[in-house]
Amino acid sequence: MAIRIILAHHIRKNINRVRIIFNAIVDCIIYYIAPRKNINISKDGYQTYLFLCHDLAPHFPRMVKWICRNKKLNPVLLVVQRGNISEYNIEYFSKVITYRSIWQLRQRLRDLKGYDLLYTTGAVAWPMRVGIEKSIAPVICDVKDTYIVNYGFNPPQLYMKLDLKNEKYTLEHSHGIVSQSIEAWFAYRFYGIQKRPPSLFFPLYCDDDYCVTNETKYGNSEVHLVYVGAIYGSSASKAHFGNEILFNVIDRFSAQSIHFHIYPSPSIRQAVIQEYKAYALKTPFLHIHDVVSQDALAGEISQYHFGLIPFFNERTKRLTAKRERSTTLKMFNYLEAGLPVIVSNHCHFQKWLISRYGHAIGIEEQDLDRLRSMIESLDYANLRKEALQKRQQALLSHHIPRLITFCDAIVGASPKYLKT
Repeated sequence: MAIRIILAHHIRKNINRVRIIFNAIVDCIIYYIAPRKNINISKDGYQTYLFLCHDLAPHFPRMVKWICRNKKLNPVLLVVQRGNISEYNIEYFSKVITYRSIWQLRQRLRDLKGYDLLYTTGAVAWPMRVGIEKSIAPVICDVKDTYIVNYGFNPPQLYMKLDLKNEKYTLEHSHGIVSQSIEAWFAYRFYGIQKRPPSLFFPLYCDDDYCVTNETKYGNSEVHLVYVGAIYGSSASKAHFGNEILFNVIDRFSAQSIHFHIYPSPSIRQAVIQEYKAYALKTPFLHIHDVVSQDALAGEISQYHFGLIPFFNERTKRLTAKRERSTTLKMFNYLEAGLPVIVSNHCHFQKWLISRYGHAIGIEEQDLDRLRSMIESLDYANLRKEALQKRQQALLSHHIPRLITFCDAIVGASPKYLKT
């Protein structure tokens, strides 16, 4: 069954590649022959931010919600056309506009008028570069998951190598940089960029609305761990996705009678989820759950004992700098749920943030084989109490004014329209 799932995934992947190429050709022709439009997305009495990304950044909606609570903002989303994105709480945007190719994105940005700021993010950098080149307003880049910090100048995939020049361009030419971690500093150093835009250090933080104080549903006789976010199937590149291919982790937990709950990101393909569901038939300790939206996720996972971040140097060929310097939204999902977090010692910055705003239990890769005995030696009630107390320092409501002030400064320092 797993072979059939993998084969079907490869067939769909190749069909999708043909479709992408065909759409790009059609959109290129349309870009040059179609008359220009003047689409005004402004709203009287409000500032308009245009949020641009390739794959929808799950932190965008929560950030937009809190900005709107603190200022009169008209948030518009410009995102690649891809399936159902309702799980991302897109209701916080006043309008959602999609694009399907680089040429259609150029057309959209050529036609859209009336916005005051373009706010962009993503591991895929070419949309950010197009945004900078075509935007009529200043551009802020929210830095996360850069290829240069993942792989240096030799990524394993051709599309990543081709995108390095776009990533460097974005870092050089953005009007402002928002850094969720210290990854941006290393990206500038690796590229050798001397002149840097104004920057703001702004981790993702905890959404006050999502924070819960529920007690675990299970007693001390069982151990329940939860993982949320990206997962990849057995056919994925181990060099690139080794830490997110979780079958080995599942086997090691099952051997210790540890219940392992996985909540996939909404972006994960159904073929991958089906492969994990098929694997779950082999063990009663693996539980693959349906996708849960951000506004319901913390309440759902609060019933378990620990959140898990099992990213180790031994399981990937990505640069160690990535694990040492990066951050992840799942970390704050766990904090919102009030969970202590079991985190790899190789994730230095994440472990530090979790310790600051909750409780972190650092482990090495070999500790996965003795995790149950480690957990049983802990005073769990005190760990959860500490996590709930420290979380108060990480509430988004306390920190969002800094982001608003930074965005206002970037808008105020730029002409009303940079391009016409």
